[in-house]
Amino acid sequence: MNLPGFPVAQRGETLASVIARYLERSAGARLRLLELFGLYFASPNSVIPHDLRQLASILPPSHPWEGAPEVIAKDHTLLPLLLHFAHPERAAAVLRTIISGSSGNPSASLGISATVSRDFWHTTRFCPDCIAHDLRTYGFPVLYRQHQPLFVTMCATHARRLCSNCLCGRGSRQAVGRWQMAGRCGCSEPRTPELLEADLDAKSEENWLWLSLQVTTILENRNLMPKVHIAANLLTALRREGFGSLHGGLNQNLISESILDRFSEPVLSQLGVGHWRNSRDYWAGRTLSRNVIDGRRIPALLRMLLLARLVTGDISSLCSPVAPNPAQQKAGLPSGYRTSFSLKRKRIEKDAIESALDAAKGRLTVAAERLGVSFCTLAADLRHHHIRLSLPTVTSKLLGAKRIAAIRDAPKAWNPKK
Repeated sequence: MNLPGFPVAQRGETLASVIARYLERSAGARLRLLELFGLYFASPNSVIPHDLRQLASILPPSHPWEGAPEVIAKDHTLLPLLLHFAHPERAAAVLRTIISGSSGNPSASLGISATVSRDFWHTTRFCPDCIAHDLRTYGFPVLYRQHQPLFVTMCATHARRLCSNCLCGRGSRQAVGRWQMAGRCGCSEPRTPELLEADLDAKSEENWLWLSLQVTTILENRNLMPKVHIAANLLTALRREGFGSLHGGLNQNLISESILDRFSEPVLSQLGVGHWRNSRDYWAGRTLSRNVIDGRRIPALLRMLLLARLVTGDISSLCSPVAPNPAQQKAGLPSGYRTSFSLKRKRIEKDAIESALDAAKGRLTVAAERLGVSFCTLAADLRHHHIRLSLPTVTSKLLGAKRIAAIRDAPKAWNPKK
């Protein structure tokens, strides 16, 4: 069955926008059409439908999408954005799996958990200036894919805050009610609030606009699937700019402080990444772990963009190989013969530790956070200053008096520490 009159998508228009336009002007039963498309149980805010082949197979022969699900995936979904930092071989394999319809859960194939998927693509959003332009040019409003990620709150073209589609569609139980055109719904008084309601300072506005520009740059790049490993280039660039540690990894504390200084507290809180500033989370190392570099895992998009902000103002610069900085490598010093970090680090003063422990009521993790160090660093300095802490009451009850006594007596009998 062919569908005459199925609209042709504009450049960068989302699949959900095209479907919503067709449902709006179609005289047929909308639920029947969604079932025909294979989208009856699909959410318009999902990353990509489970199987695009059914939709591509029923379009008229002259339509650009006819028999070409890969065109839909590459040009009208967020797949190129989510796979931008992945290893090229892993990105190509995931793309083939999703386009062929053999992936039962595309979000899981992309490394997105169910919770993140539900929160990340919660509603559609649009730019009022883009809608005004599209109405004059095309005669209908368009939803653009570069506006849809949760962390994108401004239009890169007009530098204006985005608005969300009417809130009625978010909680609608009707399948048709969720497929809305840009800025339109059946409500008598549509609610389309701006995504950023508070007044922004110049630094926050610059950072929000920078994130939007990077997403637009990635999605408008004709080379949708880079042939180079951008994550590996980013790791090299971070080390070149002085963010590497003495042991070959990344300096977690320096990266956390630099991201806080670059993006400011309000932006990080709005992004929901405030806990990443805690050095004990080691999120920078996990984001650019060996699993990511070797292609066994797809890195988190937002975290990669935050790290990229530390070394470049344009994400496209990472598409070219980054040469390591020879000035950071001492001649004649073999790899592995380096001074231990613990020997160079300045010990925390005993008075400062005792003051932090008193304020934290003996809780080591809280005291470490107050001192701005990791738990392991604080524990090492406790041993250095011979500071002893009593066992917490809960731990004492769990171990029991007999076991505690046995542990105390074991060293006296020269038993092993275990």
